[in-house]
Amino acid sequence: MAKYVYDCDFCGRNGFKTAWRCAECGRIYCDACSKGGRSSTTGKIARGLAGYMSLGLTEAARAGYRKASQRCPSCESTDLIRL
Repeated sequence: MAKYVYDCDFCGRNGFKTAWRCAECGRIYCDACSKGGRSSTTGKIARGLAGYMSLGLTEAARAGYRKASQRCPSCESTDLIRL
């Protein structure tokens, strides 16, 4: 079985084994772009500290929020198909 490697149509990064295709416009996006972008280094450190202090509850809440607000960066559609 062949594994496909995808390129993100929004940020231009490539090499993703998991991507999202918008059902309306047909573009392919990486997980980070479909959920609002990537975190900076400072953001990652702050999230790690907050996650440690709250026993992971902040990370669970953040993951749920990002999944609920996932959409196409181009046409704002929420109908995304996992590839």
